[in-house]
Amino acid sequence: MRVLILACGGTIAGMSANQSSTDYKAGVLSIDELLKNLPQIKGVQIETKELFNIDSKDMDFEKLLLLFKESKEGLRHYDALVITHGSDSLEESAYFLSLLLNPKKAVVFTASMRPFNALSSDCLKNLYNALILASSKLARNKGVLLTMNDEIYSPKEAFKQTSLSLNAFNAPLKLGFIMDESVHFYESFYVKEAFFQKEAKRLKKLEKVGLLMSCIDDENVALAHFLHERGVKGLVIAGFGAGSLSEKLTKSLKELIKKGLTVLVSSRVAMPAITNKDFLSAKTLNAPKARIFLSLALALARDKKELASFFKRLDD
Repeated sequence: MRVLILACGGTIAGMSANQSSTDYKAGVLSIDELLKNLPQIKGVQIETKELFNIDSKDMDFEKLLLLFKESKEGLRHYDALVITHGSDSLEESAYFLSLLLNPKKAVVFTASMRPFNALSSDCLKNLYNALILASSKLARNKGVLLTMNDEIYSPKEAFKQTSLSLNAFNAPLKLGFIMDESVHFYESFYVKEAFFQKEAKRLKKLEKVGLLMSCIDDENVALAHFLHERGVKGLVIAGFGAGSLSEKLTKSLKELIKKGLTVLVSSRVAMPAITNKDFLSAKTLNAPKARIFLSLALALARDKKELASFFKRLDD
């Protein structure tokens, strides 16, 4: 089996000046340097491609499009893909690919919470587990996957819950785990066709979408108007609880919609269930993933009717 690693930097490629310090620099080591420290996996031939070596806070739409392009190309020539990435924006990048790719081969994201040379680093273990998962027959036909701290997640469900511990990610439903170099799924599950798989061939760019978070006595009315004036086509609002918004913001957003702005409501909570009826609903997507969805929907919709159809089937 031939597995391609697409490296995007992050803490998993990071180094610290002090083994016990939380002060480190992400994206220092190459993926080939990391692989020198991993045991070989029987029957697996690993090849690598360094896409960029950055802190994932610096991920942008241009890099996401490159990742999509390289992933499509990699799936043509290899049996599986592993993508190394920083944990901070990992859930957004993984969700982005899951909306566009529906591979029969495994595509596995991983990251780490501690740099390569830190005490009790999870860097090599997570990378090794990702390779084990990607090379497993059980991972085929399951869409894009994410593994951290021995757990297996769906990108749509996974979210980063802490910036401190190794169990950084969580989800309403975990798909399985990796133990003693063996992959275990809790049950057979069906992964829906990638949402934008049919439309992906016409993807040229992503539309810029703003994201505002509701809080007591916020300035979101002024910020929403400012973003609209700057040419932003869409806006995601992380509302309170189930997506509730203040009366003054609701009134202002309805005015902006008449001027052509698309508004999608999510929540500032980690696991939302949106009940707001005044605007388009992100359903169970958290705010960062709702922004990824809206930017793709606006970029791919050929007209307002098709855009409306995307949201109608969002939670089908």
